[in-house]
Amino acid sequence: MVQAYENNEGSQGQLASRFKVSLSFIERLLKRYRENVSLSPSPHAGGFTAKLVTYESA
Repeated sequence: MVQAYENNEGSQGQLASRFKVSLSFIERLLKRYRENVSLSPSPHAGGFTAKLVTYESA
């Protein structure tokens, strides 16, 4: 989606329609890309700890 926007393949609204997502999703995606120059997820910022322990074979 970012590449399509940078290639001027349509407005944000047109791209939202083309990719069947909301306009706000496109806006947040482009903002994240402009601020971080990346779309990788942010690290986990808290919340509940995992209740299951990962099993590692020896």
